[in-house]
Amino acid sequence: DGVCFNSLINVYAKSNDPHKSVRSLQVLDRMEERRVAPTSVTYTLLLEVCQGDDEFLMKVFESCIERGMLDEKLQDSFWDDGPACIKERLSGTIPYAWSENANRGPGGMSRNQIKMSMKRGSTGVDVSKFGWAR
Repeated sequence: DGVCFNSLINVYAKSNDPHKSVRSLQVLDRMEERRVAPTSVTYTLLLEVCQGDDEFLMKVFESCIERGMLDEKLQDSFWDDGPACIKERLSGTIPYAWSENANRGPGGMSRNQIKMSMKRGSTGVDVSKFGWAR
């Protein structure tokens, strides 16, 4: 389950293990093998583990955008902590595909889905796409 994998990555983030970047990416591989979907939280933890290690930060970034998990918080974190090559990729328009699956919990909704569902009277559907709503 995703929470257990995230907890294991968090243990590596807090450890002094010199190989924690490698081991945390192995956890991500195990998640994929077991068909457990990583969340934006997973990538936030991986970013924390790999701080200062540009090679592994790039691997985390590539995995994140490949899975469409790049939410606003991760964009900011990659911008603050990532090497120049990541900043260069973030400096332009962010493709929708990079963030289309972003969520903060296992099977959870994205931030925009949560905001829409919390609006009074909201159906969770963007009614503007119907053409008659303003």
